[in-house]
Amino acid sequence: QNIVVVFDDSGSMSGDRLENAKRAMSDVIRSLPPETQISIFGLNSGWVYPDETGVPTVVNKDAAVAAIQSFE
Repeated sequence: QNIVVVFDDSGSMSGDRLENAKRAMSDVIRSLPPETQISIFGLNSGWVYPDETGVPTVVNKDAAVAAIQSFE
């Protein structure tokens, strides 16, 4: 299973909207099977997981959640 997450970290997603989206996406990541390959792209931030190349890799759930939580 390969997943690319495109996360809206634009200005319209400030405050509660952003926090709710981060919480929901973090819950999804924590529920993924361990063999899932994932990459995360922020509309403003670019590739944030696993690195700037955006090539999906087997999910490190803690690192992927940290990447989601880094959106401001």
